[in-house]
Amino acid sequence: MRSFVLFFTILPAEFQLHAQAPFSIQLEEVTAAGLPGVQSFAWGQDSLARILIIAGRTDGLHRRQPFASFDAAGNNGTLYVLDTSGTLLASRDLGSDLTLDQREQLSSTNPEFIQRGNPLYFVGGYGYRTSLSDHSTFDRLIAIDVNQTVQQILNDQPIDAHVRTLTDTLFAATGGYIGLLSDTFYLVGGQYFHGRYNPMGPTHEPGFTQRYTNVIRTFSLFDDGTSLVLSNVSETRNEQDLHRRDYNLAAQIFPGDQRGFTAFSGVFQPQTDLPWLNFVDIVPESYTVRNDAQQQLNQYHIAHVVVYDEATLSNHTVFFGGLARYVPNSSGGLDDDTNVPFTSTISCISRDSANALSEHYFAEQMPGLLGSGAEFIPAAGSNYDDQEILHWTGNENYPVLAGYVYGGIESSAANIFFVNDGSQSDAGLRWFKVWLVPGNVSSWEAVAPSNADRVKVYPNPSSGKIHLEVYNPLSTRIKIKIYDAHGRTINEGEFSLNNENRVVLEGLDGIFGRLLVEVENSGESINNGFIITSSCNLSIIHA
Repeated sequence: MRSFVLFFTILPAEFQLHAQAPFSIQLEEVTAAGLPGVQSFAWGQDSLARILIIAGRTDGLHRRQPFASFDAAGNNGTLYVLDTSGTLLASRDLGSDLTLDQREQLSSTNPEFIQRGNPLYFVGGYGYRTSLSDHSTFDRLIAIDVNQTVQQILNDQPIDAHVRTLTDTLFAATGGYIGLLSDTFYLVGGQYFHGRYNPMGPTHEPGFTQRYTNVIRTFSLFDDGTSLVLSNVSETRNEQDLHRRDYNLAAQIFPGDQRGFTAFSGVFQPQTDLPWLNFVDIVPESYTVRNDAQQQLNQYHIAHVVVYDEATLSNHTVFFGGLARYVPNSSGGLDDDTNVPFTSTISCISRDSANALSEHYFAEQMPGLLGSGAEFIPAAGSNYDDQEILHWTGNENYPVLAGYVYGGIESSAANIFFVNDGSQSDAGLRWFKVWLVPGNVSSWEAVAPSNADRVKVYPNPSSGKIHLEVYNPLSTRIKIKIYDAHGRTINEGEFSLNNENRVVLEGLDGIFGRLLVEVENSGESINNGFIITSSCNLSIIHA
């Protein structure tokens, strides 16, 4: 018996490499059944990788008219459970089993949130508060048992026993960010906003109060599943450089293996209504304002992922779409638009081993003016640490599924703010897989193992259909087996080769991970090589 095992990769479309990162970006849009449109929301993930979607808005960019801006009709008052393909598994309204305060906060927009183990901590947010008869910023932390809440939603049962609340003015922030380092929480930036938004300013009817927090707040939180106890609260204030909101806070590994965070860009500078271009590096007990480099691209809160290259000791923080003051042009330069338009750019801020920062952008773009208020959801099982930093070893020779981009505002044009009546944008209901393609994968042509040169596969990668060609077969009948990484048979079949010694395989869309293909033909046996697919339900093999 002759056996051939070959290596191939299934992924869609083309990609281009970028010299400043050890990978390029490839997006794969997935058509998901029942996916809701939502932006500026919170999310958590249970132990089975099911995703809980909470709060946010179901409309697009907030309207300019005070009576219509952040109106109740656009609140997301539904809890959704999705799987990692973006498919809606279950949903339920924020029901009467929750208190009014909890329902109002869990349908607010622009909250801060973070998951520590099973509990998801939902902080602040902006929305209507019945107790104040007005829109305002919530001053509470809500702890949500993700595992139990997801299961209760799937079973259409009450969730109130799995939702707890802690009230403190510390939590009165919206549009900020919260990080976690060694059980210390970092609540950075944001604002307190009370009243209805009015683009004419706070003194125009109906008027509003807006105060940036201008602080880094740190605290500890004791949580035994019943009690929530706040302690070790401290505050570092800087009225200038920490005056930012709607930005991105990302974990970083600094030189010397020191852990911390970087506050990337955000709005608005105190002296002008323009985004920040600098950075703030934050480590325990101190912070550093970085004016030695600029972030010109992707300046609002958007989906982002941090990749740490262990070979070069460098961080690469990737940002997906959103809004930006600077937009790449066809000449390779940047156009400066102070209206801060929506953009399709996917960019990266790289931090090298000497702590120098640089910015570049990828050839891949968001398929539309999409991304502001979107979220990045890491892929379960990938090489993430407990700060959601994806570790890149330098040994990757196949595309890596980093995670998923979901939601956000999708705009019909770059600049819509001054004409916005609510029809120019909407909440995104698209789901994308994000693949990191190593620089050593120079084309979509896979390099077959040298002892498997009797078998070729193309196109490689593929969107779900491949052609298999056997050179100099000993017989026109072959048997194909496909195994997963644990050696379990996914599927098998026996086929007759056509007059070109070829067979077509279909049904590979939906599978991800390492797979092994074995081709048996009378005679020798050769065993080597893995294949990587972008897909997880192999259901059809046919000639």
